[in-house]
Amino acid sequence: MECIFVEKLLDELRFPVEFQEMVMQCITTASFSLSLNGEMFGYHPMCKQVQLANLMFADDVLLFCNGDAKSIMLLLQSYSTFSKATGLKISVAKSNAYFRGIPDQLKQDILSVSGFAEGKLPFKIHGYGAKKFSYAGRLVLVKAVLTTLHSYWASLFVLPKGILAKVEATCRNFLWDNCADCHRVPLVAWDTVCRPKVEGGLGIKNLELMNKALIGKLVNWIAEDKDTIWVKWVKNNHLKGQTWLQYKPSTNTSWVWRRICRVKQDLAADYTNGAWDIQGAGFCTASCYQWLLRSRPKISWGSVVWNEWVVPKHQFMGWLLAHGAFRTKDKLIS
Repeated sequence: MECIFVEKLLDELRFPVEFQEMVMQCITTASFSLSLNGEMFGYHPMCKQVQLANLMFADDVLLFCNGDAKSIMLLLQSYSTFSKATGLKISVAKSNAYFRGIPDQLKQDILSVSGFAEGKLPFKIHGYGAKKFSYAGRLVLVKAVLTTLHSYWASLFVLPKGILAKVEATCRNFLWDNCADCHRVPLVAWDTVCRPKVEGGLGIKNLELMNKALIGKLVNWIAEDKDTIWVKWVKNNHLKGQTWLQYKPSTNTSWVWRRICRVKQDLAADYTNGAWDIQGAGFCTASCYQWLLRSRPKISWGSVVWNEWVVPKHQFMGWLLAHGAFRTKDKLIS
């Protein structure tokens, strides 16, 4: 919670000015020390100069209430008021409601009022293992899995190529054969599948390139000297006065840091005067990914296959036909 919000809240609730000042004095000047085996816990040697002791993150929130529509309404109204005051908003698409001992009709009323989907534990993709998905359905699931991976892990670490290969193999097998560990020969090369639709692909992201683009954001933060604790730590412990684009890591630095520096080298060709400059625009992950992907000529049949009036199943069949990969009788014979 930001101190400014707490101060504003105390004022709106009409607490005495003297009390507000005491509270703000407590929360804005407090400091903590840890005692380990009777000795004060100091900074890690690589964190002393930036005075970094530890980092704490408050991310997910669990809200509990009575199992009735009225309680849900009151809870959501309270949250709406809180959201307007703080600017913190709930992500309905990423939220779930979990029930126990609730009648079905009441459950439906609560889901309707809240707009949440019903969550189930343990997590399971609906229907997987019980029935086969169509090609179009599998494509949607593959994109969802890769997007989830992109949005978190791939934005924090340079993922090992062996891990990337296993994830892509699992997705590729599922796309073509409805299971994760099959070994059927793909009808279309994965490199083509990962091209944009206007270039003849399915628009699935290339994991390795997307990982590089996401790490490129960190590279760009250092290049632009972004005011973050991590950039300050990097400058203090690695750069030590050196220019970022000319910096080369020593062999005794961590594998993760050396990989970040390798991504920097991959992107260095499009940095001008220390700034990312692709078609005159600043850095963004999407433009970086497209730059790494290297555009190919656009295909002529895209608007016919990917037409909004064509059902997904037929779109996929048309895409296979355009690549000469549809399993017709003469194709099977050959």
